[in-house]
Amino acid sequence: EITEEEFKASVPEAHKENIKWSFFVDGKRYKGDAKPSLNSRSYAQFATMEQAEDFMSSYHGHAFVDGQGENFRAVACIAPYQKVPRKNQKD
Repeated sequence: EITEEEFKASVPEAHKENIKWSFFVDGKRYKGDAKPSLNSRSYAQFATMEQAEDFMSSYHGHAFVDGQGENFRAVACIAPYQKVPRKNQKD
């Protein structure tokens, strides 16, 4: 599993500037086969589709090594549902 700080450090600064909204979900490792492990996930909204495609083509397949020495590859793809949560409006 990878932390949010490790993920953000691996994203090039040029791509970070184009992100309008992002959300990170921590993964979870389980011992044994009773439960499947969950990979960390990050969602991002870019200003334009071209910027999103540029990020996907450059980041897809990026290698990560977790604290236990396991290797993982990043999977970057377009989400089927493109909307992001609205900000809470408080009076």
